[in-house]
Order: sequence, then C-alpha cells, then structure tokens
Amino acid sequence: MKKIIITKLRQLEKEHSVTILYACEAGSRAYGLQTNESDYDVRFIFKYETSEYLKLRRPAEVLTHHEGLVEYHGWDLYKAMELLNKSNPSLYEWLFSSEVYIENTSFAMTIRELIQNNYSLKSLGYHYLQLLRTNMKKRVKEPSYKHTKILLHIVRSYSYLHYMKTYKQLPLVAFSRGISMLTLNKEQQEAVDELQSCKKTGRPVRQSTYECLHERIHSQMENLQMIVEELPEGKRMRSDIDLLLLNQHKSM
Repeated sequence: MKKIIITKLRQLEKEHSVTILYACEAGSRAYGLQTNESDYDVRFIFKYETSEYLKLRRPAEVLTHHEGLVEYHGWDLYKAMELLNKSNPSLYEWLFSSEVYIENTSFAMTIRELIQNNYSLKSLGYHYLQLLRTNMKKRVKEPSYKHTKILLHIVRSYSYLHYMKTYKQLPLVAFSRGISMLTLNKEQQEAVDELQSCKKTGRPVRQSTYECLHERIHSQMENLQMIVEELPEGKRMRSDIDLLLLNQHKSM
C-alpha cells in the first residue's frame, strides 16, 4: 500500500505542478492503533515554483484528493509555515508521525528542530485540554465502536497533557509510548490494554472499562487546567521561518 500511496503522491505533484516536501500518515495509523479496515489519512506539505508566488492571484493553499480508503490532504509551504509559527498541533503530529512516505531530509529536519526548540507547549496544552473536554461530554449508553474511539481520544489527550507536565517536552505521538509514561493502578492498566485491543480488533470496549478510565480522568480535570496554565510559552521563530522559506526558493 505504501508504494501505491507514494505513486499517487507523485502523480499529484505532476497534476498540480508542485513539489511535495514531506508526506506522512496521520490518525490511527500514526498512533499505531489501526485495523485492517482503517482508512489511510495521508498528509503532506508542498511548494510551487517561485514564479507562482509572485502572481497577483496566489495559488491554492490546500490540495485534497480521495481515492478508495485513502484521503490525501496537503498544505502549501506558506500555509504550513504560518501554522508552524502558531504552534499548530496538527503540524507537530505530522512531522513526528511514525509512518513517513516522502521526506526532503533537510526540510523535515529543520522544521522538527524548530518545533522541538520553539513550540508553545501551552498552546498545545490548551488544544489537547479542549479535545479532552469535548470528548468527555460524549457519554454514550450502549457500547459501540464509536464508544471505543471516543475513549481513545480521551486517554490520548490525557497522556499528552501528563507527558508535557512531567517532561516539559513535546508528547510522543505513538499511543502506546505516551501511555507507558502514565502511573496507573492494575485496574486502569488493564482497562488501557483492553482499549488498545478493542481499537485494533474493532470490538466495542466494555462499559466498565469506559467508566474506569473516564472516572480516573474526570477526577483530574481541575488539575489539568492548572497544568496547562503552567506550561511554558514558545519562542519567536519568525526569522528562522523566513530563512527556511528563502532557502526553499533558492532550491527551486
């Protein structure tokens, strides 16, 4: 499947006259929680020739394409850099994805370094706290696969916040690695293990498992708000981004 996706990405380059600088998997496959039926969420960053940026009408900032189980969604270089400057969480998850399809090594290494050294953990913290709160409100009465996915988002957000609090660093994208950093009692660990198994097999998680993890995290909500407020702000990186853009134009 990887070869098929890369071939399609190269076709998109030709169809839209762009160069793909980076392409990866997002969502469940990036978290290591995919099933055989899981869709492929391909995300990429691309650039046009310099001449396209000098025209009155700017080129499209977003490219999308659907084909079977694969969704392709890409951001133009300038859109990606604007979001980089705002500590965008999606961009962070893309650049540290466990599944990479295309990578301009110099470009990817530069952005990863900027993210690691300058991203605002506070901005990321508020994002994951809001994601956590939103999913905590989605209480369902009957077990279902949707039930499992909601709980997964709750636990993932919680693990990211815990990691940032403990290490003052970017959280680990892979679900199992983030969970391994949590302090859980036996019942909670068994619930997390069941959650991961259910997600990978497509089975609904038991109501008791849902309640176990939901209650643990609900009891921490006030502390999580305080944790986010105390996370460090990011550093200014506009000049570094300007230099990165300049170098990309030089390489065209």
